[in-house]
Amino acid sequence: MPRERELKLEANAAALPQIRQWLRSHGAKAHTARITKSRYFDSADYALQKSGISMRIRSDGRRSIQTIKSSEHKSAGFFDRAEWETPVQGFIPDFAAAIDTGLNAFREHGFCRSLQPIFCVEARRAAFDLPGKSGIVLMIDRGTVFADEHRDEFCEIEIETPDGRLDELFRMARHLVRVAPLRLGTTTKSGRGYRLLQHEDGVVHAGKPALPPDICSEDAFCIIARDCLHQLAANLPATVEDVPEGLHQMRVGLRRLRACMSLFSELVECRETARIKRGLKWLGQSLGRVRDIDVLLERGLPPELSRRLEAERRRARKAATSALGSARSSRLMLDTLAWIECGPWMKNAKKLARARREQPVAKHASQELARRYARL
Repeated sequence: MPRERELKLEANAAALPQIRQWLRSHGAKAHTARITKSRYFDSADYALQKSGISMRIRSDGRRSIQTIKSSEHKSAGFFDRAEWETPVQGFIPDFAAAIDTGLNAFREHGFCRSLQPIFCVEARRAAFDLPGKSGIVLMIDRGTVFADEHRDEFCEIEIETPDGRLDELFRMARHLVRVAPLRLGTTTKSGRGYRLLQHEDGVVHAGKPALPPDICSEDAFCIIARDCLHQLAANLPATVEDVPEGLHQMRVGLRRLRACMSLFSELVECRETARIKRGLKWLGQSLGRVRDIDVLLERGLPPELSRRLEAERRRARKAATSALGSARSSRLMLDTLAWIECGPWMKNAKKLARARREQPVAKHASQELARRYARL
C-alpha cells in the first residue's frame, strides 16, 4: 500500500523570504513555483470525513491528479497516511480508481454517485530538493481554502521523505525552527475545509483512540501520545486568541501526555525522555496561572476582587503568550514529536527493553493497574 510520510509546519508569511534564503544558502535546489487548484469531494453527510478519508483532484494547469488519503489516527505535525494517486481529466473523478483502493467507503453500492465537490483550495507551491542522498523534498504552500462563503488563508511547509527515514526529516525541521518561528501543523488542507463547512470554533477536545488488545505496547504508546500531542498543539491558536476553553483543553492535552509518559515510563525510559518531561513541566507552569484565575472568575466574586483578578490575569496571559510564542516552545513541540516518532527509546536493543516494547498492550495495562493498585 503506497504511503505518504510528511512533516507539516505552519509559518508566518512574513518569514518566508528568510526561509527561502536559508534553503538556497544550504544547497537546496528550487523548482519553478506553480499555482495549484484543488477540489475536495464528499457526500452530503460527509461520509468520507467520518471514515478518515479525503478525496481531491488537484490541477497545476498541466495535469490533474486525483488523490485519496486515509488515516486512522490523529497526529500533530507528522502525517503517515495511505495514499493513492490517479491521473484524471480535468476535475472529473475516477470512481473506478477510488473503488480499487479497497477502502470500504467506496465499495458501498451507489456511494460514489453521491460524491460532489464540497470546497476548493487555491495555493502557490514552491518546491525545493534538499541536498544529500535522502531524497527529501520541501514544499512551501501559501493559499486559501474556500468553503461556501467562508475562507481560510494558510501558509505551511511540508517536508516529505520517500524512504520512511525520519531522522533526516526532523533534523531539517530543527534547522528551520532556528531560522524562523514555526509551529506544528495540526490541520490538513482538507481539515481546514471541513472546519469552515461545520463552523467549528477551533477548540479541540481529547480523542478516543481505539487500541486492539493484541497491539504491541510500543505502537499503543505512539497512538495515545500522538493524540495527546494533537490536542495540545491544536489548541495553541485558540489559546493565543484568548479563548478560555482553548487554554483549558491545551492543558488537558498536556496532562494527558504526561500521564501517558508515566503509564509507559519503563517502556520509554531514556535521557531524552527526562528532557522532554522537564520541557512539558515548564509549559504547564507557563499556562497554569491563567487557568487558575479563569476558574476563580467563573465563581461570581465580589466586584473589587474580580477587578484585581482581571488585572492579574492580563499579566499572566501576557507571560503565557510570550512563552507559547518563544523559540523554546517551538523546539519543545518539535522535539516531543520527534521523540514520539523516532526517539532513542525505540532503538534500545537490550533484551528487556525490546520485550517491553513488543508485549501486548493488554498485558502491560494489567501489570500497570495491578502495580498502581498495590501502591494505592
